[in-house]
Amino acid sequence: MTNNQNRILQLDIIRGVALLGIFLINMPSFHSPQFMYSFFGLSQSYTEFEKGLAIFLNLFIEMKFYPIFSFLFGLSFYLFLSKYPVSFYIKRMIVLLLIGLCHFFFLWYGDILHAYALTGIMLIPFYHLKPKQILIWSMILLFTYHLVLLSTIFSSIGYIYDEGFINENIKAYITLYQSDSYIHWFFSHLQIEIIPILFQLPISIFPILGFFLLGLYAGKKNLYTISLQNKRLLKKVIVWCSIISLLLVITNFSFLTTHIFTSPIQHSISQFVTSLSGVTLSILYMCTLYIWVIKEKWKKLLLPFQYVGRMSLTNYLFQSLISIGMIRIFDLYGKLSLIEGTLLCVLIFAVQTIVSYIWLLKFKKGPIEWFWRKVTKT
Repeated sequence: MTNNQNRILQLDIIRGVALLGIFLINMPSFHSPQFMYSFFGLSQSYTEFEKGLAIFLNLFIEMKFYPIFSFLFGLSFYLFLSKYPVSFYIKRMIVLLLIGLCHFFFLWYGDILHAYALTGIMLIPFYHLKPKQILIWSMILLFTYHLVLLSTIFSSIGYIYDEGFINENIKAYITLYQSDSYIHWFFSHLQIEIIPILFQLPISIFPILGFFLLGLYAGKKNLYTISLQNKRLLKKVIVWCSIISLLLVITNFSFLTTHIFTSPIQHSISQFVTSLSGVTLSILYMCTLYIWVIKEKWKKLLLPFQYVGRMSLTNYLFQSLISIGMIRIFDLYGKLSLIEGTLLCVLIFAVQTIVSYIWLLKFKKGPIEWFWRKVTKT
């Protein structure tokens, strides 16, 4: 949301890394019936070899990078409103909402842009609050969301697990994605995926707005600038987040290796702990990356991520377009293993990095970013 000439390298790198983490978690939903398993409160079954990767993704990737993306959105909101009027920002959010809804309705149920656009408008009243007030609101929203997550554990206690019924629904869902026409898929997609997700939107906005506010807080406190004071603060945050994250990861690891992929109540508990660790680990990842970028040896390794980060909107949309297109064309739905899907994800991301680098040699913005700014130009 900032101008190209005023871009902050550290934020672009962190955004690029976050986009990889998001892609790793999104990929299984592109090639497998992950939605149905989540709908019934279950996790997919994996081979013994795949379980290690599944546990790693759960512990260190899942729910760890969307918060980073949300944080950066909130920080960009602060930087944007410090230069442009609110009316211009609202126009940007309306266009982002339309882009997100097209992605959501016509391509993939997991779109986050429509939720970001709606939540982004809700962020406006917080802009003039004091940093401490913003931080308090962020903590309230994140606490409330996890309270709701905790309640789902108790609601899962009385869940009747009908394996036959669930398997029939999953088979029908796979058939829908493997062989049905686009028109039939579209109307089934509206009923099976879109409507349930829209019902959950009010709750899902809580953590998004919570991290938006954390980003706004960081902007108000100038925590994105490089200074000795900020480096000291970040190092303290790293220590505390490391301790808390370690405890949560150990707890979740112990649980996953004992009760993995069995019942709705166990799935709910794991999701709750995973989300809690997502708060501390996402902050830990951001602070660590920010410190690393200052150091020359780490900076060289991380620099390629800036190109993906500068074209984050384009790359995010093309991740789903390319993945779903390849899986549909080559008839891979329901046939890729978790490991194969992960390797495909890394390959596509590597290609995106190269393409982004070449594109930015000739153009200042990605194609979707250019379109977004063009249609909202004052």
